[in-house]
Amino acid sequence: AGMGGPIKLELVALAPVQVGNTLPLVLYWQTESPVTARYTVFTQLFDAAGTLVAQQDNWPVIGLAPTDSWQADTLIRDPYQLMLPANAPPGEYQLWVGLYDESGRITLTLADGSEADHLMLPVIVNSQ
Repeated sequence: AGMGGPIKLELVALAPVQVGNTLPLVLYWQTESPVTARYTVFTQLFDAAGTLVAQQDNWPVIGLAPTDSWQADTLIRDPYQLMLPANAPPGEYQLWVGLYDESGRITLTLADGSEADHLMLPVIVNSQ
């Protein structure tokens, strides 16, 4: 597409979280060639019913490392803090991660080499 990349989501670091706490999340991105567009990262946490319970959207690294500033083959460490609602029930949730701009989501290369417009990961929410 002439936009650089492809952008690879190399690793997602997260841990089980307790109800009412913050889900510590770190994304590790890498691009094979410089990206010319500025993409917004979305991180969305859904409960078992598919309801969105927490979300954080921003340019990578809290806005400090927009995608058009990335150097090729440099790992970008991109931290998030998703606040779980106090009334969120314990159980298995699903985290969606991806990139978008005004034209929609872009295709990512996932760590296993597959391509998708978002990554889905299970998140365990424990009772307090």
